[in-house]
Amino acid sequence: MSLRCVTCDQKFETLPKDAVQLTEKRRITTYQFADGSVHSLRHDWTGGNITKSLHTRWHKTEKKLNCLHCYPPPEPSV
Repeated sequence: MSLRCVTCDQKFETLPKDAVQLTEKRRITTYQFADGSVHSLRHDWTGGNITKSLHTRWHKTEKKLNCLHCYPPPEPSV
């Protein structure tokens, strides 16, 4: 599972081994890396099968009007 910084929007595939946890608030944890940079990281839920599985958990019986999974945009004709 990849991580994304909520401050700088940088994506990390794994947490570096030298990262030191500073704070934790709800689903966002702040770490300081060895180079001195500080990142507030959360799980990146934007890709792959994760979005589909979350979709089925959120509303598996009713379709929602603003949901891209319930009502996908039309495929562009080539």
